[in-house]
Amino acid sequence: MQQTLGSTALMRFIFEFQTGYPQLLRPFAQYIRCYDDYAELFLTQDTSMFVESMLALDKILRPYLAIEPLLSPQRVDAFLHCFPSLAHNVFSYAIWAGHLDLLGLMVPRVGYICHNTTDIAAFLGQMDVLVYLEAQNLAKFSSKSLHWACYQGHLKVVEFLSPRVPVSETIAMDAAAMNGHFEIVKFLHANRSEGCTTEAMDQAAARGHLEIVKFCTANEAKVVHRLQSTRRRRMDIWML
Repeated sequence: MQQTLGSTALMRFIFEFQTGYPQLLRPFAQYIRCYDDYAELFLTQDTSMFVESMLALDKILRPYLAIEPLLSPQRVDAFLHCFPSLAHNVFSYAIWAGHLDLLGLMVPRVGYICHNTTDIAAFLGQMDVLVYLEAQNLAKFSSKSLHWACYQGHLKVVEFLSPRVPVSETIAMDAAAMNGHFEIVKFLHANRSEGCTTEAMDQAAARGHLEIVKFCTANEAKVVHRLQSTRRRRMDIWML
């Protein structure tokens, strides 16, 4: 008995069959204790918290997935069986990290999501993910996707999304103008007709983005009053 108890390898093997989590999965239990909310809920409201959650998950998920040369559904199902609530964060991680193999496995496993995959990828500027989603017929391009890409300043993503979102609202150019993304403002002015609101111009000026205000004024960019923009959105809804 003493010889058995003195064998670290043997005792570790025995403990694998006891109640509780397997050794490989214990770091996930620690992660959940610190990050028990769905990371996607923080995506736009507290982006720093979202990134913190993703970085913490990356430290434990990356080595776990690297144990085998090819990612298998069985390996993903192993930790989701023990931690089903982790599905949302792993799904978000796959988009954040641009891990396409993992994303392909998570899409049918995640269930209800607060933001669709395309919107999250647009917000994070993940072009590879957007191209992958389109190739797999999983993309749901919307005005929200375009708006978030403009808000975050992802010019390449905006250029990719623009022809795929034929009808949008002023919120796209509003977001770019208010946040000082001049190249995006110029692209939207040249390629789209929605324009922006007077409020966005006021906010751009207040935040010191005077080059945007000057550009829109000099190039006679379409600027609509907030009330007109609101009425137009209501008309769009009534026409559905």
